[in-house]
Amino acid sequence: MNDEPNELKRVRNSPYVIVALIAGVLSFLLAVFALFIMPALSDAGMWAVVAMVATPSAMGVGIAYFMSKQPPRQ
Repeated sequence: MNDEPNELKRVRNSPYVIVALIAGVLSFLLAVFALFIMPALSDAGMWAVVAMVATPSAMGVGIAYFMSKQPPRQ
């Protein structure tokens, strides 16, 4: 028997949560990949890694924002 409240089920299955989770995982994987490929980075290289990691997160926030502005499907 599932004791999970309906509100938590609705939030967990929300498309916004799914988009945020995918964006977060991609950001983490990009950071791990970049730091394994380039173990010694200069200051400019570190800023490049920061930009690579921030991009999927910003994209996920933007997609979730515009998804929230769409009317619900009937």
